[in-house]
Amino acid sequence: MEKTILIYHFSGEEESTLLTLAARKGIRVIPVPPALYERRLSELPAASSAPAAGGGEEFAARMMVFRGFEEGEFDLLLELLRRNKIGLGSLKAVMTPTNARWTSRELYRELEREREAFFKLRASRFPGK
Repeated sequence: MEKTILIYHFSGEEESTLLTLAARKGIRVIPVPPALYERRLSELPAASSAPAAGGGEEFAARMMVFRGFEEGEFDLLLELLRRNKIGLGSLKAVMTPTNARWTSRELYRELEREREAFFKLRASRFPGK
């Protein structure tokens, strides 16, 4: 399976740096425009040039979806991204057989719910932080 990163709402220097780093590692980076947010995640690499129906809920959060990475190489990739300050604060997910059937909007909503639950749990364990 081809190593791929789907990116949402990245631009400028950060996107350019990511494209350069990814090319060196043989990783395909696909910026996903809002017009494709209703496509299933598994369809996006093939659908990136196909027309799509827009509409529906918009989201502005930056998001990254990783596909085709083994666990060890994924950990190395995350460290490389951290060192180069790429994707800091963005929502991140690994494509799985389950979420591959979801649309970008569905994944975004799930990641937002998980983020909210994480911050609530952290606040309850570490009040004042």
